[in-house]
Parts: sequence; structure tokens; C-alpha cells
Amino acid sequence: LTLARVRPGQRVRLAPYTEALAGLAAGPWRVTEVRLIRSVPPPGGVPGARPRHETVGRWPLGG
Repeated sequence: LTLARVRPGQRVRLAPYTEALAGLAAGPWRVTEVRLIRSVPPPGGVPGARPRHETVGRWPLGG
């Protein structure tokens, strides 16, 4: 679940994003960890290139 995308050095208030999800209704699903993912832009000038995503942090959830 992506809450927001932030560029390096950019300060963003995340409250509006979480507030927008307050009314979200979805079925139950099990979460075992939280991951922080970085999106690495593709090289410029490469047609059809897509960003690469890498995990920069991982936190297991208890339970």
C-alpha cells in the first residue's frame, strides 16, 4: 500500500494521505511486515524504461 511518494529533500505532510484513506473498506488481510521501498528512476532517454524498486528497510510485525 503506497501512502505517498516523496522526492529526496522534499518535506511532505502525510496526514492528508492517511485521512483520505479513513473511509476505505476492504476485506481482512494479514500483514507480517512493513517495508520501506525506494523507487529508482530509469536512465533518461531510454524508451519504455521503468523505475526499479528496492527495499531499503524491513520491519517484522509481531502477533
